[in-house]
Amino acid sequence: MQATVLSFNPLTKFGKPKPTHPVDSYLLRLSESSRRGMRIALRNIAENASGQPVDPYEFEWAALHYANTILIREQIAKRFSLHTANYHLCALRGVLKECWRLQLMKHADYASAID
Repeated sequence: MQATVLSFNPLTKFGKPKPTHPVDSYLLRLSESSRRGMRIALRNIAENASGQPVDPYEFEWAALHYANTILIREQIAKRFSLHTANYHLCALRGVLKECWRLQLMKHADYASAID
């Protein structure tokens, strides 16, 4: 398994870097033990949405809209058990929220995408 390098910009006020990618921002909010599973869930969602193998860091999360997320939800529900599907949807909502927090998408687009 290849290690993923997190992308950061320096945050001089606090002496720590800040995340610049929504996947990094989302994963850093989770406990260390939860990150691997959510990273896999995000990869599954990105591959499902794009129709080809893709790294979650290369996928355009901020470009997802309501119509896209409806199709993603439908495909996840068909492919996974109820528990696993909810786990994936939680990852999707989390990374979309980070897109909004990082100002990569408007609030209206975020609200409709997670509805």
